[in-house]
Amino acid sequence: MKRSSDRSTPAPLAVETDLDVTVAGRPVDVESTGDRVFVEFPTLETARIAARSGGVDRIRAAAATLDAAGLTAELRVRDRTVLVVGAGARSGVLSRRLDLAPAEFRLGGALGALGRELAALAAAVRDPW
Repeated sequence: MKRSSDRSTPAPLAVETDLDVTVAGRPVDVESTGDRVFVEFPTLETARIAARSGGVDRIRAAAATLDAAGLTAELRVRDRTVLVVGAGARSGVLSRRLDLAPAEFRLGGALGALGRELAALAAAVRDPW
C-alpha cells in the first residue's frame, strides 16, 4: 500500500465530504482535500474537551488507521495547526516527550492558538455586548 507522501500515486482512500460535528454542544468543522482532513476547533476549551474524551490511546489508534489509509488529519484551534496525525505526521522530540508520538505536536501552532484565544478573551472583556 502506497502512502500519500508518495506523490506519484494517489492515496488508497480519499475523503471527499465535509462534516458538521459537535463536541460538548460546540460546533467543530471537519473539511477535507482528498488525502488531508482538517478538524477545526473554535476554542482551546473545545479542543481540550475532545482530547480528554479520547486520550492518547485514541490518538495512537487514529494515527495508525489514518496512516494505513494514506490519510493525514490536522487538528486545528483558531486556524492554527496544533496536532498532525496519520501519514503526513512527523513526530519529533517534543511529540515524544509529551507522549503523543506518532502524532506531530506543533508548538508554534499551539502558541498561536493560545495567543488568538487570549485576544478573543480580551476583546470580549472590552466589549461584552
